[in-house]
Amino acid sequence: MTRPLWYATTFALLLSACHNSGIFPMSNEEETPAISIKERPHPRQAHRIVMTIHDAPGPFVPDPGSTQHDIVNLQECGEINPNTGMAYHINAHPRFVWKKISDSEYEGTVYADQMVDEDYYGRGVCRWKFTFANASLSATGHERETRFQPSITAEEITAGQAVTLYFWKGGYPVDTPLPSNGKGFADFGYKSPEKFKAELRDQLFSITLTPKAMQP
Repeated sequence: MTRPLWYATTFALLLSACHNSGIFPMSNEEETPAISIKERPHPRQAHRIVMTIHDAPGPFVPDPGSTQHDIVNLQECGEINPNTGMAYHINAHPRFVWKKISDSEYEGTVYADQMVDEDYYGRGVCRWKFTFANASLSATGHERETRFQPSITAEEITAGQAVTLYFWKGGYPVDTPLPSNGKGFADFGYKSPEKFKAELRDQLFSITLTPKAMQP
């Protein structure tokens, strides 16, 4: 079967890494030395996100959600790659829990100020910026199943702007043929049904992420 979706390779690699805090070098030549990235024990900038599944093709099991935080002044504070003169890229992916409200609705809490600005490399204070939050759902959690991964940017969360992503039902629970590693595809969806072929637009379901600010 010809796949109806095209997946952005770079974005796919980025989101597939969103499971643990860590560092990711800008170059594949070598890895920057591990550092202890610090999370704030009592963050205050909380946002509740409600995830609603519309016209689901079947039951879903959500993995823990994750956020991405990036250091915005890497060249001034980060570890420099001696081969390129550029700082290695550093980002962190703290997890959060999706609490089930109903068969089609979940909620989770993310924190914009979760990471601690600090002098990690002895070159000056590294400043973190909250970038986005994402979810990952599959039929039962089996590795062969398609992972449906809606995301919402920090700007959309701050503005209280709901985001709806559309997905093809034909990829549920498993889309074939599978990649050579036997693991299911990651489907990031589209913000408009018009991105799908006309003959597939009546075969879609959607996931809406609705942010709401919370008092500290």
